Amino acid sequence: MLLVFAVVLVALPLQANAQEWSTTSTTAVDTVDSNEEDVEPTSEPVERPSAQHPDEYTDVPGLGEETIEPLDELEESLWPSEAPAPGEGHDPESGEVFGLDTFQGAISQLAQATGDYNPVPGPGVENFWAAKDRVPNPEIAQRCGLNIALVFDVSGSIGTTGLANSKETGRAVVEALGGTPGTKLGIFSFGTNASTLSPGYDMQSQTVQALDAINGLSIAAPAVAGTNWEGALEQVNNSPVNYDGVYIITDGVPTTNNDREPGGDGGFVPHNQDIAKAVDQANALKGKGSRLELLAVGMGSSRQVVLRDNVSYSRTFSVGGLGNYYSPGGRWHLNTRNPGFSWSFIGNYWQDNSWEIDQAIQRGSLVKSSTVTALAGADVSAHIRTGSSHVGRYVLPQYNLNQPTAQQIALSLTSDVTEVSDYTALKSALIKMLPTPCIANVVVEKSVVDQFGDEDDNASLEGWEFKFGQLPSGFSYQSGYQSMVTTDNTGRAEWRFDTSAPNDNGDVDITELINVNIDARLQEVVCVDKDDAEIPVEVNGQRFSIKMAAGQTYTCEVVNQIPGFEVSKRAAADQNPAVDGDQPVAGVRADGTFTAYYHIDVENLADSQNTLTKPVIDTLVYPQGFTANKVIFILDGIRLTPALVDGSYQIPGSAFGRFNANETKSINVEVRGTANDAARESLGDGSYVGCEATGSTGTGGLLNAVSMEGDLDDTNNEACVDVTVLDVLLKLLKVDYNNVAQALAGAEFALYAAEDGQLGEKVTDFTIDGNDGSHETRISVGGEYFIVETKAPESYSLLPAPVHIRVDTAVDGSLDLVVLNPDEAFSAEPKESDDSKYVILQVADLQSGALPKSGGMGVVPFAVVALLILGLGAFMLRRRM
Repeated sequence: MLLVFAVVLVALPLQANAQEWSTTSTTAVDTVDSNEEDVEPTSEPVERPSAQHPDEYTDVPGLGEETIEPLDELEESLWPSEAPAPGEGHDPESGEVFGLDTFQGAISQLAQATGDYNPVPGPGVENFWAAKDRVPNPEIAQRCGLNIALVFDVSGSIGTTGLANSKETGRAVVEALGGTPGTKLGIFSFGTNASTLSPGYDMQSQTVQALDAINGLSIAAPAVAGTNWEGALEQVNNSPVNYDGVYIITDGVPTTNNDREPGGDGGFVPHNQDIAKAVDQANALKGKGSRLELLAVGMGSSRQVVLRDNVSYSRTFSVGGLGNYYSPGGRWHLNTRNPGFSWSFIGNYWQDNSWEIDQAIQRGSLVKSSTVTALAGADVSAHIRTGSSHVGRYVLPQYNLNQPTAQQIALSLTSDVTEVSDYTALKSALIKMLPTPCIANVVVEKSVVDQFGDEDDNASLEGWEFKFGQLPSGFSYQSGYQSMVTTDNTGRAEWRFDTSAPNDNGDVDITELINVNIDARLQEVVCVDKDDAEIPVEVNGQRFSIKMAAGQTYTCEVVNQIPGFEVSKRAAADQNPAVDGDQPVAGVRADGTFTAYYHIDVENLADSQNTLTKPVIDTLVYPQGFTANKVIFILDGIRLTPALVDGSYQIPGSAFGRFNANETKSINVEVRGTANDAARESLGDGSYVGCEATGSTGTGGLLNAVSMEGDLDDTNNEACVDVTVLDVLLKLLKVDYNNVAQALAGAEFALYAAEDGQLGEKVTDFTIDGNDGSHETRISVGGEYFIVETKAPESYSLLPAPVHIRVDTAVDGSLDLVVLNPDEAFSAEPKESDDSKYVILQVADLQSGALPKSGGMGVVPFAVVALLILGLGAFMLRRRM
């Protein structure tokens, strides 16, 4: 009976409160399947509450949208007068409206929280952050010698990447302000605690110390890694230096304050007072004339749950504890610790098999009946989704004050909030915001290029001299700098100036003095300002002009170009080195092979050393029937191996090595090829047109062309070699000396090669046996021979002397038979040939006893010589006997 009575006692209040809730709203129940997907709820309209500012929120535009609501309108946007009815909150994740039916099996609400624990925020509520007045942000002073403060967030959320980029940003600020007279740089940092690294380093004498302080920044220990805006701003306010500009870098909203309220909170979740106390410090700072700039790194427009000032932080399931906290798994949990706090019931949305739920039930945080699981202290009339896990998915309004965006919280401190996408973009954002210092820098960076515009790695960048012209009004050289500067080994030189005011500006001329060690003239100047924006530059010879302004650093790349290279092609003067004297025409041998010779000349046009960086391209264009089988390139006795690309040979510029001033280097080109029968035949039948046809529709001759990117003269890039046959038919005509019309037969001859003008090795014997008194034998063009008659025709005398002959080639490729001893071989005479395949030699014999024609020597001298030789022989023989 007692057990039954107890059950009745529990059931009656539940039923009664269910009836009480039904007077204000009709609740539909969601059905959740095994996949935990919400089913579309059905509900009827509910009665609107009479409270002026119900515990609810609506979306507020983010910083990235077109407009940002002024802070004095923020309160109305967070708690509009026309608020939704209890149970009809707006889900910021899905954008859908959900009601009480979201909590499956929700039964009723027993009572509201007490006034102490459920304040209604509004204009009359003391220290409500959104209702506090905000002091206008003053403009930064326009004078020389400003005091600047950098305030770095070193809470755990910035991570190693954020810390590294924060340091890089700080170093960039020191560089930008370094050397500025009268300027001080204060450096501060904050996590849960805030500290002053220095109230103000002198930017003329203490840049090293400032850099050391920035490089020493580190992330606060995890145990105290909150975000304390109040502490950071208080450090700046308490500094002995009055700052013209204060720049706060942070990536999160405040989560703690100097008093660590409530409950010793070290910085885990934001509370109202964390923001409100920071606003007080910001107002005090701006009230002293300091301009306050906040750089919000990666904050975005995310919603921030701002807790009530009396909601403490707890990491335990202590019975009755009032808290809103994170578990190690990152999920929200709710507890009550107020003995007078009312109980409400929500559905069994939480899973019964959760160990955490079992523990909560045992500790009294949850009340479980046979059908429902109830959460102590839950006001289900308005709720805010904060996570995606089913356990602890909702933060209920007993604990939540409001849910603004991160940017709205930032705007509570200052109207000047700059959104920075991430820490990698921090440096450029902050440098652009700095006030104009009364300094200016001009940097020249020397660059030397070749004729192709490529960097010449061998050109020295050190020792180039530049001279500043008359300075604009208000500008003066900083100590240690003067009008003349000289580049270092990297090609860099710099001038530094002080200005009398932040807005000083004016035109200036800079002259590059001619470098006597390198022949390179000013080609181009490109200047950019500190934001990498290109500025106008006027170049006139070795001088260029720019306009300077205070606060700027101009970097000018000064490009000088070395005079380039000229490449040309010429045919070798001697196309047959095996033959004495220059042979201007290449010859085709009996087997169809030929060799042609060329020269590639590359000239350095500079009066200094130079390096060729582009390839020299050699291309052969030969007439039909002539084929190049092998091409040999020789430079300074070394054989090169150029690449064959698309039918052309590419000789890399590096193959030439370093050129001295005005030096020309030559490559000998040897082309070994073959001519087919038709091509060889054309050399004798007159159809070969030769080099004279080069450039016409039918290219003739062995054309070799060279090219190179940037060649300064392309009119001398072709060379053509004509060809002829290397061997020719020698037609010997035997005639009567006194009657050349009479052909003689029966004569026998021997053909000898000439060696140093003497009979050499016998080549062949032949007999004139034709009725026309002729014989054909093949000899080489350019070769020298002796023709000796060994047997004369019957009743005729032998030739008085061997005939010394040679076949030469003319420039036009024609052949010319030459008798080299016309006085001795007076009876031998070259004849013109109608057929280019032949050279003709006519030899005449005298009949025995006949006298030679008038004007000839006759045979008498030879007979006398013969008798003398015979007599000398007989005399020597007698002496031996």
